[in-house]
Amino acid sequence: MRSKKPVKVVLPRGVVIYESPVRAKGKWYPSYRITYYSAGKRCRERESSLEAAEKRANELADSLPSEIRPFTPEQVRTVHHAVEVLAPTDISLSQAARAVAEANEILEGMGTIQEAARLLVEQRRKEQLPKITVAELYQEYLKTLVTEENGVRIFLCSFRYWQDISSRVGAFAAHFGHRQIADVTTRELEAFFNAFPVRKVRGKIVEDTGKKRKITGRTRNNYKGNYCTFFEFAKDRGYLPRGIETEAAHIQKAHDNKTRQTRAEELPSRIYRPAEMQQILDQLPASWVPFAALGAFAGIRTTELHRLDWRDINLQEKVIEVDKHKAKVGSRRVIPISATLEAWLKPHAKKSGWICPHFAGESSLLRAFGKARAPIAVRKVHNGFRHSYASYRMAEIGDKAKVAWEMNTSPQKLESNYISLAFKSDLALWQKVLPKHKKTSVGPAQ
Repeated sequence: MRSKKPVKVVLPRGVVIYESPVRAKGKWYPSYRITYYSAGKRCRERESSLEAAEKRANELADSLPSEIRPFTPEQVRTVHHAVEVLAPTDISLSQAARAVAEANEILEGMGTIQEAARLLVEQRRKEQLPKITVAELYQEYLKTLVTEENGVRIFLCSFRYWQDISSRVGAFAAHFGHRQIADVTTRELEAFFNAFPVRKVRGKIVEDTGKKRKITGRTRNNYKGNYCTFFEFAKDRGYLPRGIETEAAHIQKAHDNKTRQTRAEELPSRIYRPAEMQQILDQLPASWVPFAALGAFAGIRTTELHRLDWRDINLQEKVIEVDKHKAKVGSRRVIPISATLEAWLKPHAKKSGWICPHFAGESSLLRAFGKARAPIAVRKVHNGFRHSYASYRMAEIGDKAKVAWEMNTSPQKLESNYISLAFKSDLALWQKVLPKHKKTSVGPAQ
C-alpha cells in the first residue's frame, strides 16, 4: 500500500512532495514527504496532510538559494542517455550542447540541423563528381541511341524516339550546354519549360524555329519523362550522386483533369469488337495483315513492329521474341502466338525480312497504314489493336502481371490505360476472328 508518487513539484528550487503513507499499530495513516537539497545534501521533512506539505514546500522554495537546482530523476536519466549516445563520437555533452546552440543560431529557424547536414553532404558529393557539361553528356547519350557503320546511321531505338530526344533533350542541351549537369536545378528546369524553344525535326535534321512556348498538360508530363531518363543516365554514368533523386524528378507534373471514372467510361470504346477486327483484317491489303494481326493478337507496339523481323517470329515454337534493342523501353520479352494469330501469320510468313512495309521512321509507317486502312468502314480507335489485346488477353488468363510482361508495361498502367471490359463470350468470338478459308474453332494462347 505504501507508495512514492510525486504529488507536486515546486520549481525552480527542486522541492518535491511525495505521497508516503505511514503505518502505526496496524493501521495506515496519510503522510506526505518533502524532499529538497540544502548545502549539497538531500533533506527530508514530513507532514500529515497535503495542504500542510504544500505550505511547507513553498516556504522552503522561497528560502533556498536560487543557484541550487539539483537534477530530478528524469533529468539524470536524460543526461546518462545523452552521454551514451555521444560516446562513439568522442564528443562531450557540453561540446554537443554548444554545437547545437551555435548551429541553431546560424540557421535562424530556416531548417533543422539534420537538413543542413544533408545539404552539406550532397554539395560535397557533387564537388567530388567527375565534371561534364550538359552538351558533352547529351553527345554521350546520343551514342546509346544511334551509331554509324560504314557511314550508315543505325538506330538502336525507334526513329520516333530518336526524334523526341533530338527535339526535347536536344533543346535542353542547346540551352544549358556549357553548364555542369550537376549544377542544373529544378527551378531552372521549370523556367525552361515555361519558355521552351520550339524545334522541328525534318528527316534527320533538327532545326530551331526561334519560337518559344509554354509546355503544359500531357505534353509537359511526356517531356518530364524524357528529362528524367536523361538525368538518370547521368546518374548511371556517375555524373550525378547516387541514392538522391535528380533535379528532373522534382519538375512539377501537369494535373490530368480526367478522373478514373471518366477513363472507365471511355474504355469500352477503346477496343475493337470481334466483328470489327474481322472486317479490318479481311479488307486490308495483304502486306499490312501481319502488322494489324501482331498488334491485335500479340499487343506489340507500332514502334516495335517497325523494327520486327520475321526471324523474331517462331511459328514452330509459337513464340515471338522482342529483343531489348527492338523494345520501346529496352526490356526483352517473349509473347505466345495464339492459334488465331498463327492462322493470320502463316500465309505471309518468310524466313527473314521486315514483317510489314518498311519506312525510315514510325510516323511514315503510320501514315502509310492510315492510307491503307482508310477505305475500311470501321471506326478508328487510337491504339486500338494494343488496347484490344490487353482486354481480351485479361479475359482469357486473368493474370495482370503476365499480361503486363507480355506487353512490356506495368500492371498499374495496364489497368489504368489499357484494360476494357471484355466478357468470356466476347473472347470466344475474338478467337474466331480467322481468315475466310480457316473458319474453325481455335484454342487459346498458352
